[in-house]
Amino acid sequence: MIKLSKKLFLLSIVIFVLLSFPIINSVGASSVMWSQTYGGVGEEVAHSLVETSDGGYALAGYTRDFGAPEGDGDFWLVKTDANGNME
Repeated sequence: MIKLSKKLFLLSIVIFVLLSFPIINSVGASSVMWSQTYGGVGEEVAHSLVETSDGGYALAGYTRDFGAPEGDGDFWLVKTDANGNME
């Protein structure tokens, strides 16, 4: 009788753990605060990202849009506020 209740206990723990995985994964997926796209129709690539002292972000990279001669690129800098709005 003790062996059966021990097996049921272990089985219930295994079922509980397996049923908890979808809940744990859904909590991790909600960690995105915001998502934003910057730029035009050409190619813009950010190589560096730093958080600024006001809680926003500065992105640095290059662009092949916004007046860059065809085939060339220009330096590209984007400053955002804490919500991702371009400043």
